[in-house]
Amino acid sequence: MLLTPFVAAAILGGAWTLELLAGLAAILLAFVIREPLTVLARQKWVWRSPNPATASAKRALAWQLPVLLFIGAYLWASLPQRPLLALSVGGVALTLVAVWMTVRNRSRSIVLQVVSAFALTSSGLLAALATAGRLPMWAWQLWILMSLHSVVGTLNVHARLEQKRRGRSARGSYSTAIAVGLTGLLGGLAVVAWQSEFWAGAVPLGFSALVALVELARLRRPGALDEPFQRVGLRLLVLSLAHAALVVTFLSAAAGPT
Repeated sequence: MLLTPFVAAAILGGAWTLELLAGLAAILLAFVIREPLTVLARQKWVWRSPNPATASAKRALAWQLPVLLFIGAYLWASLPQRPLLALSVGGVALTLVAVWMTVRNRSRSIVLQVVSAFALTSSGLLAALATAGRLPMWAWQLWILMSLHSVVGTLNVHARLEQKRRGRSARGSYSTAIAVGLTGLLGGLAVVAWQSEFWAGAVPLGFSALVALVELARLRRPGALDEPFQRVGLRLLVLSLAHAALVVTFLSAAAGPT
């Protein structure tokens, strides 16, 4: 969800620059830095006595934060500042919210995960900015298409978890989750089709809708809930990579980077 949009945007941008490598390092560090921040937050607000993990978290932050700031300063001097500022503020906000939700044991919140799907796939916007020097229309289209597919995957997992929690005979809850995902796909289709050839957005979105419907059908089969979650996750990962390939192929065929 984090690297796939970045790579897809880099392929569409077609320019492998030092700014692109710096952007990749920045998003990886911004993601990794959540762990030590979470440990320190737990030490301050949850744990009543010193935890050995706290010292390790402090050591990690001692090098991660300066390196991230150095890379950020380089990107600030090299790329358009307004879109970079917006992406940076969004990244900081998501990190703080994610840390707080994790400390409060709410990291499985469906709202947080849906918002995170849109936020994490914005790594593609940073890659587009690094390769094109601006945010062309294809970058926004890529972000919408890949974010909606990530939302579908999130809803599929939650639907499976909810049915397993409520019992094998439960009906309706997971159907509602999938319906929400399909509604989002239709909205995304309208937005994407507004600025590009219809098929360029329709094919990847149709693929996402098909994934949702197939997963819904799987939940109705006997023994579906006995399928290991590792296998489910691997299947959804492969489908996400296939979706990313469709997005790159059809956006490139429709307009290409402009």
